[in-house]
Order: sequence, then structure tokens, then C-alpha cells
Amino acid sequence: MQELSSPQILALCTHTPRLEIAVGNPHNYHHNHWELGRDLGKYIHMHLQAMMNGKPWFSLNAIGIGVGTGSYTGMRIGLTIVRTLGQQLHLPVYTVPEPDSAVMILGVIDREMALGNFPHWSCAVPIYKD
Repeated sequence: MQELSSPQILALCTHTPRLEIAVGNPHNYHHNHWELGRDLGKYIHMHLQAMMNGKPWFSLNAIGIGVGTGSYTGMRIGLTIVRTLGQQLHLPVYTVPEPDSAVMILGVIDREMALGNFPHWSCAVPIYKD
């Protein structure tokens, strides 16, 4: 695996039965997914740690999560994790409405960072649809 270059972004999709995680930037990233269904809460921390591949958490520059229709419980679990990481690491947390993948989130965040948009972790909230 190639060495990742800046910025370092952690992107998660937890709003479907499939957990997706990408770490890196749009041009150089590590990506994986797991069909976890109701076991998301049981295994997400293990997969996050593995995806960081020994890199320190403070090496991240931003965190993003896909939000939208789908598993409300999965979205709550993911949002709790990214908000906690954002708060503790003093990082911006981006929410991306209904992304195609965690890799897509990397691109969205990279563009937002280039525009100077750095949302506070407390602004990361789920999207509710009627």
C-alpha cells in the first residue's frame, strides 16, 4: 500500500446495512466495506482501528459521514462516533447527504476544505425525511 499524503480524511457510511470506511484523500486512499447489518455497533470500532492501519488518530485533518435515508440506528451510531472524534481531536466533521460511497465523501470533503469550509463537529446531525 502506498503511503498516504495530506489531507488525511476519515469517511464513513453507516446509514445502510453495509459499513464503508475510507481513509486518505481523493487521490490516495484505503477503502473497505463490510456487510454488518445489525452487528454494526459490535464491530465498527474494530474496523475503524484496522483502517487507521497504525496511524495516530491525530494525523487526521477531517472526518465525514454519509447521512440520509436508510438505517436510522446505523446513522446514529456513525454520527456518535464522528462527533466524538471531531470533538476530541478538534476536527471539522462533514455530513454528506446520501453519498454513493465513502470514497465519494473523500472528494466532497476535499472540495469543501479547499473552499475554506470547516464545519464544527456539533453541526453534524442526521437528515430526517417524511
